[in-house]
Amino acid sequence: MKIIRDKLGEKISKRDIDLIYKDGQAFKVCISRHFHETLLRIKLIEEAKEVKSTNSKSELISELADCWEVIKHIAEFNNIELDEIFAHAEIKEQKLGGFREAWLYSRPELEDE
Repeated sequence: MKIIRDKLGEKISKRDIDLIYKDGQAFKVCISRHFHETLLRIKLIEEAKEVKSTNSKSELISELADCWEVIKHIAEFNNIELDEIFAHAEIKEQKLGGFREAWLYSRPELEDE
C-alpha cells in the first residue's frame, strides 16, 4: 500500500480497481496525521529513486515535480513556509557550498558533519 495523488485516487475509485474494500464498497482509509506524514516521507524516497532512474529530460522534470509536490505537503504538515526552506537552503549553500563541483569523500567518521 502506498499514498497516491488525490485525483488519481478519485479516478481509480471510479474504475473500482486497487482500492480498499469493505462489504463490496471502495472507501478511503482514515489515518492519523502522523501516519499520513510518514507515508509522505516514504513517498519522497520513492520519488527520489524514480529521479535516479530517469532517462530523459522530460522524465526528469516529471519526477522532480513529483518530489516537489511531496516536499510541499510535508512542509505544510509541519507548518513550514516554503520561503523558510528557500532561505535555509541559501544559508547552507553560502556556508557549505552547493553540489556543482562533484567533490567525493569517503571517510565515514565525517559523514554526520
